[in-house]
Parts: sequence; C-alpha cells; structure tokens
Amino acid sequence: MKTKVLYYDSIDLLDFEAKVISCLKNKDGLYEIILDQTAFYPEVGGMQHDIGTIDNKEIIKVIKKDDIIIHLSNDKIENENVKAHINKEKRFTNIQAHDAQHLISAIMELDYDLFTVSHHTFDNYYDLVLEGPPLNDDMIRACESKANDLIMKHAQMIVEVLNKDTYLSRGLPYNEKYGDSIRLTNIEYLNDNNACGCLHFNNMDRLSLVNILNYEKVRNQYRIIFTSGIKLNELLHDYYDLFSNIKLKLKANEDNVLEKIDNLLEKNSNQHNEIMFLKNKLFKQEIDRLLTSSNKIVYVNNELSFEELKQISNIVINSDNKDVIAYLQLKNNDKYQFIIVKQKDNQTNLSEIFTNLKNHYDINGGGRGLVINGQSNEDLSNIIKEYL
Repeated sequence: MKTKVLYYDSIDLLDFEAKVISCLKNKDGLYEIILDQTAFYPEVGGMQHDIGTIDNKEIIKVIKKDDIIIHLSNDKIENENVKAHINKEKRFTNIQAHDAQHLISAIMELDYDLFTVSHHTFDNYYDLVLEGPPLNDDMIRACESKANDLIMKHAQMIVEVLNKDTYLSRGLPYNEKYGDSIRLTNIEYLNDNNACGCLHFNNMDRLSLVNILNYEKVRNQYRIIFTSGIKLNELLHDYYDLFSNIKLKLKANEDNVLEKIDNLLEKNSNQHNEIMFLKNKLFKQEIDRLLTSSNKIVYVNNELSFEELKQISNIVINSDNKDVIAYLQLKNNDKYQFIIVKQKDNQTNLSEIFTNLKNHYDINGGGRGLVINGQSNEDLSNIIKEYL
C-alpha cells in the first residue's frame, strides 16, 4: 500500500491524524510503523528525517522504501487510529540547512562555475563539497553577501511539479531516478533549476542569515563549512560561552585576551624547551652510563613516549663512541615499539639486522641508514644482542 504523503501540503503541518496499517518489530528490535498517511519527512534526497511522536511514542527515524514510509520507534503502537506530532525545531533546522545549501550552491555555480558534488549535516553546522576553478576569500565573502542580500530581499523559493515531457522541453538535464513527476525548484533572481524532492521554505527570509564559517581545499575539491538560522544562533551562543570561559580562566577581558593567550603560549614554549633540554641531558647521562659496560646498548623504558625514544636515538647517532649501536624499546598497549640505531660512523648494516629479525619474529617497520623503526608482537629485548 502506498503511503499518502502530507509533508508537501505545508511544511508547517506538524500535527495530523492517521490510521496504523502495521506495527512490526524488526531484527534490530525497533518497531516499524506504517501509516495510511504521514507528514513525517523520511531521510531521502540529502535531507535529514523528521522526528516527533505517534500517540506520544517517540519516533527516532523515518525512512522510505519504494512508496512506503516507515516510522521507527522503540515502542509499539497499540491503537489503530493515532495522533502524530512532528518536532518543529528539528524540521525547521533541517529545511534551513537544505535551503542554505541550495542558495550557496546556486551562487557558486552561476557566478563561479563551481559545482556541488556532495553536502553533509552536522550538529550545528553544515558543509558542501565543490568542484571547479580555484576558490578564494573574495569569492567566499561575495557569495555570503549575495546569499544574505537575497534573504533580505525575501527571495521566493519557487517549486513546480512537472511531468517528464515538460521538464525535458526546458532543456534541463534528466536522470532516470527522477521518474515521470519532477519537483523543480528555483530561487527567485537566480533561476538555478534544481530537481529536488526535499522540503523547502516558500521564502528565503526564513533562513534569517547565512554564515560561511570556513573553507578548505581537499585534494582537487573545495569544502565550504556554513550554518544558518537556528543553528547559527546556537553556534554563536556556544562560541560566546567558550570565549567567556577562556576569559575567566585567563582572568582577562575582551581587550587583552589575545595578549594573555600569546603570553601563555610563549611561557609554555619556554617551559617545553627547558623540559626537553633537561630530558636530553638525562638521556645522555643514561646512554653514557650504559656505554661504560658495552658499546651494544639495549635500553627498555615503558614510561617513555616514542618521541622521547627518538630523542635518545639522536643522542646515540651523535655519540663520540664510533662503535656504538643501540636497541631502544617501549611497550605501547600490547605492542612493542623499537628503534635500532647506530653512531653515524658505525659500519654495521642495520637493514641486515632487521631482515634477520623479520625472518624469525613477527615484526614490521623499516628504515635505512642510521635508524630503523619497528613494531613487534613480542618482547625482543632479551634476544636482540645476538643480532647486534
């Protein structure tokens, strides 16, 4: 049985009544509720699904299979005739995200020949990925300004439902997934021609404001991060709360918070350098102590980081003892990380040592010259000297 959809009648339709066709538990333990009609928008077309309640039972997801819309809930619906309610904020933030994406995508395509290849929704911001000519700061600011000008001009979102022949007669690109009935959207003043079955506001002013937060180049594409409407307001509150906490912790005000952060970073940098100097001095003393008994060092310390192990390897490389070769090891979870290193004038072939180890033990890694890094499933510190 085909589900009658009500969400195209009005995006403000948040309460409706329906008849339950079936309510069966699936393999994941969720009840799949099918109604004769619904205003719940399912997760299709790149837009997130509605949430809400059916007879006060929470609906956590809505999906579409062929012509049937399925409402998923942890609870079973007992009644045949039900009352349903859609969460208003979730619906409107979903539409704001989608219409803002339409707006930015249209401007980028029409003004800069940058075409949208994908878009995604996150907690309080969204992104879209573009392909085309190089993107720069001026284009981003111009796009944001034009989008907000259209919002302030109350630009209409014009939606038409066309049959296939009428659609094709306009010379528009067709995809078989569109079927014989196509919902075509156009933003007033842009005439962007998008085949889209999602929900839309009638007027761009319901976005309130669009803000492009950032953009970045990802391989040969560009990723734009943006937000709008309710989510923009939430993001501003989050950022202000974060800024207030930073000021409080630094005992700063708006005028000197950056100066205090710079001072703190400089202080931390100086302390880090001092710690590294002291550690290097300590590690050198330890290597010198070990060299009093042998020039073949096996050093195991599970309290160190791998970066500190590399610091020790540099001490070995620059040792005054030309015969020194060392095996350095630490345990990280269930794995043993190691470095085999030699003094820069030592003639030992480290690659040969590593190959011999690999022939007898389960290890991986590599390197050449003075240092080889590796990882093993077992402790090699007791047998390594026969290979050095």
